[in-house]
Amino acid sequence: RVMAMRMARLLVAFWMACAWKGTCSVDEKMEEAMHRLAFGSCNDQDEAQPLWKAVRDQRPDLFLFLGDNVYADRKVDGKWIAPTLEELKRCYDKQKGHPDYEKLVRNTPVRGMYDDHDGCLNDFGQGTCADLHERQKLMWDFFDEPEQSPKRKRKGVYSSLEVGPKGKKVKIILLDTRSFRDPLVPGLEGSTGDVLGEEQWKWLEGELRESDANVHLIASSIQVVPYMHAYLEPLLQVESWNRFPKARERLFGLLRQLEVSGVIFLSGDVHYAEISQAPVGCALSYPLFDFTSSGMTHTALDESPLSGIFPSYAPDWVFSQPFKWPRFARKNFGSIDFFWNDEDPGESIVQMQAFGLEGHTKVFKRVRVKDLQARPWTPRSDCPSEAHLPPTQRRRLLIVVFTSLMLHWILAIALFILFMYKFRCYKLGSHVLSRLAGAKGYLFSMYYAKAEEKIH
Repeated sequence: RVMAMRMARLLVAFWMACAWKGTCSVDEKMEEAMHRLAFGSCNDQDEAQPLWKAVRDQRPDLFLFLGDNVYADRKVDGKWIAPTLEELKRCYDKQKGHPDYEKLVRNTPVRGMYDDHDGCLNDFGQGTCADLHERQKLMWDFFDEPEQSPKRKRKGVYSSLEVGPKGKKVKIILLDTRSFRDPLVPGLEGSTGDVLGEEQWKWLEGELRESDANVHLIASSIQVVPYMHAYLEPLLQVESWNRFPKARERLFGLLRQLEVSGVIFLSGDVHYAEISQAPVGCALSYPLFDFTSSGMTHTALDESPLSGIFPSYAPDWVFSQPFKWPRFARKNFGSIDFFWNDEDPGESIVQMQAFGLEGHTKVFKRVRVKDLQARPWTPRSDCPSEAHLPPTQRRRLLIVVFTSLMLHWILAIALFILFMYKFRCYKLGSHVLSRLAGAKGYLFSMYYAKAEEKIH
């Protein structure tokens, strides 16, 4: 609490000083160099939360919550219902009172933004909740944001934070991808609508134009770089910037226009961890990474009745595309280490890792700061869009899942027939086999009904 009070006094002094000078290009500043940042998303306050000790053991200088920090909405008769303000506050209070989370907050600053389940309701965009500003206040209360903070005066929950001195400076930009987002449009071509809204676009341009940071971490609750999401359909429906290709290209174009160096996107939402990469020329003049960490209390694989037989990693041959590494589909959180080089800042190292329950590294990538320097951009011609891929590649996940289940069934039936043949139990075998088939169908129908509620 003492640390929080000191931080609040420093923030108030900073806001008063920058308002007097008229040069407020960032919401918050921390002078000491950052050496480790941790982040996570998709944290259900009613579920077991086993990762907080592993997060604390990393001793991060800062923790970022990237959305779905609590789950407040609910599904009734197949329809998502937004929580009342009282229900949302109870969810925040429950999470804030979690013993292990309290231990983290006691010694580590926590910042963040909301996504759909803690903002309003599943997959929401602008105009969905009339009382959205009141919900935003509850989120800022959850993060102990001072009443005088300029963040509370905005219509959205976007904000910025600058950490470290010159040569070791990290700028963190947290985008609001919910409050101003246009409706989703089905189909591969996506929507021509917007994600951020004009007011947030202007703010973002100002934050980037005035920045002299070595590394820019841009946090989005939904994924930015990955361009394949229809391959999950009809098993799952996933949101991403790829569903808004015009807004996505505007974002990349702004980064190119301002020649912003050191950009790495952070994202959540999808209930797995991965590090995606847009190769040189596909988005920027240097490799553009999107570090996703999602599923602190539950993941897509955790919800499966066959989770014990599926691997924790989704192999690359299932999701074959140039923008991805294999996914880790169990509970996880992300960590970024900064190894600063005093003599040559360009030789500084940014190390990205996703950790699992045991605190072991599950996803890993290192990159030098000088390899993320903006240069004149030459677009590549071999950067495919999802709409241009053949159907067999777009539907590869569905084909793999269906084929896997069929092979398991064929093997089970063959073994069963051999067993029945050996003991001459034909009638009994036929009866048991029909019962098993009915039970299996019921099991999977219940699973997908549950998955539709949980996995978003």
